[in-house]
Amino acid sequence: MFDTTRTTCTHAGVQFLAWNMPYHVEYHLLPQVPFHLLPRFNRPVRNWQSRTSHGYIAYWREFVGSFRA
Repeated sequence: MFDTTRTTCTHAGVQFLAWNMPYHVEYHLLPQVPFHLLPRFNRPVRNWQSRTSHGYIAYWREFVGSFRA
């Protein structure tokens, strides 16, 4: 889970509109955690995550850049 899924750090507006789904690792790790508690659940698992992005633009730059090898 920690290697194939990423959490995307976004601002509160995006988190609200997406029901905290930018916390994607946390959601897949324990889907029974309600969406409004995902930011709090991020704290204990944050250091185990190998893939995070600081915003969706940063994610897409990294993703598209991975094709230029």
